[in-house]
Amino acid sequence: MSFAGCCATLPCYLIAMMGLASCASESSRIPVAATGTELSQRGRLLDASEVRELTKPGTRVMKFNRDGSFQTWTQTENGVVAANTTTPKSMGGNFTTFGWGRGTSHYMGNQFCFTIDWISKFDGSLGVEKQCRAIWALDGRHYLAPPVLFGSTLPVEYLEMRFTPGN
Repeated sequence: MSFAGCCATLPCYLIAMMGLASCASESSRIPVAATGTELSQRGRLLDASEVRELTKPGTRVMKFNRDGSFQTWTQTENGVVAANTTTPKSMGGNFTTFGWGRGTSHYMGNQFCFTIDWISKFDGSLGVEKQCRAIWALDGRHYLAPPVLFGSTLPVEYLEMRFTPGN
């Protein structure tokens, strides 16, 4: 499934409930991918203070996944996050099925790290997601990728990650 077809399968009221853009602006929401080569040649690796500013408490994080699903959570003062996700078809969902999770986020140098324990509403299955990645900036967008890009990481496409400052 492409991101362009999201609105056809994810009702507008669900998108609104998740605090996302309306279907009318779907094209502006379509995430962009950048290869490791693009990031290493034209992108800029954020330093530790920039990563902390981008992910400060109150910030809403939106992470797009290869299977067309996405995850959202809001950063808190103590690093505990309550997250939600659309459940990809590979896990038995149909993009109107959601999963929830609780987890933590922290920093390791200039890397943004998070661990989320997911539970699927569809079948109650559990899964743990654990990542520590750098944030790269390219053409006004941000990408979660390894801090050093070389060899096998160069042809890989990294999907955009969005950070919306809180009130």
